[in-house]
Amino acid sequence: AEHGYTLCAANNLANDLALAHDHAGARRLSTETLNISRSSRGLDHPYTLLCAVNAAFDLIADGETERGREDLAAAVAALSARLGPEHPETLDVRRGVRAECDIEPPPT
Repeated sequence: AEHGYTLCAANNLANDLALAHDHAGARRLSTETLNISRSSRGLDHPYTLLCAVNAAFDLIADGETERGREDLAAAVAALSARLGPEHPETLDVRRGVRAECDIEPPPT
């Protein structure tokens, strides 16, 4: 459950649930994935921050607008500090685009 590939797949599955308007399911999975990512990858890992963005989007979609907006602002600020304000991921999440996590196997 803590492997980077598994976390990427879980994040992306939560995106699919959100696209299918299963806001409660997306929220459950994105929150679980965020918690595991924080403990295994660390608080400031770029993919952890992207998971935090998606979890905030899911809070908003599931009706917890105020908390979601606060969490989103914090996640975007942390992502901007980590990757830079002009990084494509930072720009996308500022525009409200959910974050996808890519699996990049090492070269063989």
